[in-house]
Amino acid sequence: MLRFKRTFSIGFPILGPTLKAELLKVINHDQLLPIRNQITQELLKGEDSDINSELLKLIGKSEVSLQKKIEMNNYLIEKLTKFDYSIATRHSKNVIYHKMKFSNNAFIEMLKYNPGRNVNSWQLFLENRNSIKVNDEIILNILRKVIYFDQADLDDSKTNMNEQDLARSVVLINMLKDKSLIDEDTTKRLGEQIVLNDMSFVLSFLKGINIPIHTVLENLDLTKITGYNLIGIFEFYNFNIIKEHPELLEAILSLLGKNDTVIPPNDLVQKIKDFETELMNPVNKNLIGENISFACPKSYATSDYFKKIYHDIVEAGVDKTNIQIAVELLRIVGRYKNDIEHATTLLKKYMENIRDFKDYNEKMETELFHQMFLNNAYLALNNPDKMDQCMQNMLHYSKKITSKDHVSTEMTDVQKSVLLLVYSKVDPSKALNYFNDNIETTSKEQNSITNISPSARLIESFILVQLAEKDIHLARVIFERAHIEGIIKTASEKKMIKKILSEYGEAMENGNVDLMVKHIINELIRKY
Repeated sequence: MLRFKRTFSIGFPILGPTLKAELLKVINHDQLLPIRNQITQELLKGEDSDINSELLKLIGKSEVSLQKKIEMNNYLIEKLTKFDYSIATRHSKNVIYHKMKFSNNAFIEMLKYNPGRNVNSWQLFLENRNSIKVNDEIILNILRKVIYFDQADLDDSKTNMNEQDLARSVVLINMLKDKSLIDEDTTKRLGEQIVLNDMSFVLSFLKGINIPIHTVLENLDLTKITGYNLIGIFEFYNFNIIKEHPELLEAILSLLGKNDTVIPPNDLVQKIKDFETELMNPVNKNLIGENISFACPKSYATSDYFKKIYHDIVEAGVDKTNIQIAVELLRIVGRYKNDIEHATTLLKKYMENIRDFKDYNEKMETELFHQMFLNNAYLALNNPDKMDQCMQNMLHYSKKITSKDHVSTEMTDVQKSVLLLVYSKVDPSKALNYFNDNIETTSKEQNSITNISPSARLIESFILVQLAEKDIHLARVIFERAHIEGIIKTASEKKMIKKILSEYGEAMENGNVDLMVKHIINELIRKY
């Protein structure tokens, strides 16, 4: 990673030629002709600070126009600042006092070597923006200082950009006429900092620059990123880039398909506010133009985003080669968009091209059938008039699954829990018999990730059946018995059941028990 580290120090030369040696090189330049004869060997024997003072006096006394004097100030700033920043500090005062212009080369040197202790480089730019002709080269130099920091910041152990820095970067990048001039190391550093600050939404303000996606993904935890930030990534990168990263594509598809609206979490709200405050202050609005709005959305409606990513996936044929994407689409279309007919059409397409899936094996077929089993269960529980047809479909897909070799026990255990819920809507006594017939044979071995066993999941469904019948007493008895008999034993299993009972208690107080139970059951089946 590129680090912008030079040694800045007022009055202290950097390694290399000294101020005196450099002055000897430039003294014969035409710009210094009016004072050339006054720069004596005696003057050059003095300390650097004395030499600087004498140069200022010589320029001030020279019998030339003010414009010519300012040109000499600019020339000395341009050539000598790298050796002693006090050259820039003192000669710039003449330019500012007389309300004249800095040459671009002089101002760039001031930016490059500004240590930032007295005034940071961003403020230096703002204070003098009317004294320079702002062009892409100047903007790029300010951008580098904002992204890599002034030496004073580095001395104070600053390592990461903050919301203010990111907002200023957005302003500067949007001032550039040619964004391709930003070097690769700078865009990588910016992308890295955006992600490390958990502010990927900032990417949506940076269209037109190239931030390599691997820079983002190397610093990104897809299991922790907020939906708000994920949309920022989706807006910034072309689909052809996103599709080459299956885990990212699946995360975006899942977010957009399962949520009608995406809002930032509380810990991100303040970051957004601070970013937006800096971005839209009057000075910055003036820099980027009053007609350009960079307001951060308070929320995102996902409908159009989902339509776009769905179209792109199908158009590129990604769902016919990536089984995870196909499974996720069946889940979303069937259980979140409530379109069983469309899901059935998708299944038909996948089965006709089943061997096109990468690393095809029979388990892929069972996973597709499993999703259709769950889709029909979801439809049955939410549309009682379609119960009979859905039950037939569920049994059809269940048989297809069990007819395959190496059927996942996890899959069959999930089906037990779901069938129990569906049977309860058809005939409560059938549900009771089904539970009794299966509880002993269902595995009590905990999942290595959730620490919850299939038998505990079956107990969860059985308790939900009782709560749907508003029998909280029996639900508690089932929980206690399951605990005594060692079916519910891990902390995760206990927490799972207690959470349901607690939510039921709150729902009783609010008078919305039916909605609460329905919501829990729907979410349970959606996530399987």
